[in-house]
Amino acid sequence: MKSSRLFRLFVWGGLLFFAMSCAAKKTTVQTPPPETQAKMEKVSVVQKITFTEEENYTRIHIEGSATMAPPFYKLLTDPLRIAIDVPNIDLREIKEPIKVDNGTVGEVVTTQYDDKGRIEIGLTQVANYNISKEDKNLIIDIEKVKKGQRNILWTETP
Repeated sequence: MKSSRLFRLFVWGGLLFFAMSCAAKKTTVQTPPPETQAKMEKVSVVQKITFTEEENYTRIHIEGSATMAPPFYKLLTDPLRIAIDVPNIDLREIKEPIKVDNGTVGEVVTTQYDDKGRIEIGLTQVANYNISKEDKNLIIDIEKVKKGQRNILWTETP
């Protein structure tokens, strides 16, 4: 009897010791260095949005004051447009829509949210496009659709 009581005492004591040692460990939270935080939080102010007409495409050039974060973009319908969301960007200096009206691109509209900005490029019909980021600039090339030519929008199905 005494040996089983002694055995239980050792088991419970061991469990108690184990639980206490686990609870005593402190977890540390690592924060990035201050210079990394400043880089992540720096807002690029869009100073101007311009467009140029090339033979086969329209180029929309968005010029910022600092390096822009990578954009997120998608083609939306109803109305047909390219929506580009950019984190840490200030679009408030762009007051009016930019009218293009070239048969493929209608106008460029900006919207400011708390933590991001949205640039919407209205399309008159589906067109191929390419978005590239070059330091302080965002460049969108939209292929011009020739009369009689139809582009087909391909979508992936899961």
